[in-house]
Amino acid sequence: IFVVLQLLPDHRRLPVIKKGIGYWFFTTCILEIVWKCLFSYEYFFLSSVFMLFTLASLITIVSKQSEIPPDGTIQDYWLLRAPFSIHCGWIMFYFALEMNLLAVNHTKKAWTQIEWAIVSLAYLTCTAIYILIWKRTADVAIVLPIAWGTFGVALELTDPTEKINKTFGNGSLTTIQVTSATLCGGILCIAIIKVTIMIFAKHAEQYEDKPEPKRPEPKRDNYSQV
Repeated sequence: IFVVLQLLPDHRRLPVIKKGIGYWFFTTCILEIVWKCLFSYEYFFLSSVFMLFTLASLITIVSKQSEIPPDGTIQDYWLLRAPFSIHCGWIMFYFALEMNLLAVNHTKKAWTQIEWAIVSLAYLTCTAIYILIWKRTADVAIVLPIAWGTFGVALELTDPTEKINKTFGNGSLTTIQVTSATLCGGILCIAIIKVTIMIFAKHAEQYEDKPEPKRPEPKRDNYSQV
C-alpha cells in the first residue's frame, strides 16, 4: 500500500515520506534481498551481518519519522508510519532468532546454545523496555512483533521435538518457555497501559485547548442608567 501511496502526487511531497523515509526504504529493500539470498544458501554469518544492516536502516526510518510531527489522521499513522514500525520490530525479533541459529550451527554444546537464548531474551526485554518506558514518544507498533514472536517461542516449547527435549532437557526448556511467555505478557500489558495513557493525555490536551465560552454581559435597564 505504501509503495502505491508514495507514487501519488498528493503524497510524495509529504514530510513524513520526503524527509522521514527518503532513500532509506530503497536501501532497506536492497539489504533485505541480499540477506534473504545469503540465508537461503545457508551463509548464516553473512546473512546475520546484512540483517543487522537492514535493522539499522529501518531504525533510521523510524527515528526520522518520529522527528516529524504527525498530522493526527489515520492515514498518516497506519499507512505511512506503522508499517515501518512493525517491520522494524519484526526484524528486531528475527535478528535474535538468527543469532541463535548461528550459535546452533557453530557449536553443538547445549549450554552454549542456552546462553545465547538467554542473551537473546535479555536483548528483547531491554529493547521493549526502552521503547515502551524510557523513550519519550513510545511507538507501540514496534513491540507488537516482539510480543508475537516470544508468544510463538513459548507456544512451540509446549510440545518440543524429541531431539530438542533430549539435547536441552525439560528444565531448561521450561525456563525459556516461561520467560518467553512472561516477556510476551509484560509487553502487551505495558503497551495497553501506554496506549491508554496516551489516549487520555490527548483528550486532556484537546479539552485544555478549547476556548472558554464567553459569558453574556448582563443587560442594563434604563433605571440603572438614570
